[in-house]
Amino acid sequence: MEILNAYLQSIQNISVDDKEHTHRAALEMLIKNLKENLAPLHSNFNKIAIKHEPKNDKEGRGAPDFIA
Repeated sequence: MEILNAYLQSIQNISVDDKEHTHRAALEMLIKNLKENLAPLHSNFNKIAIKHEPKNDKEGRGAPDFIA
């Protein structure tokens, strides 16, 4: 629960004036922290890797900011 609380605290000041990348680091840290804490429970969590700005997918959905 501490991981989620840290994430929510880091994004508590989101405003409509923020740019797209403003809080991306907070989401990346949330994913990394979840990976680190859940990996001992199941080996599949070790396979998570964050990739910034991946290419467009082949099904025409565009490119996400990052994938995990």
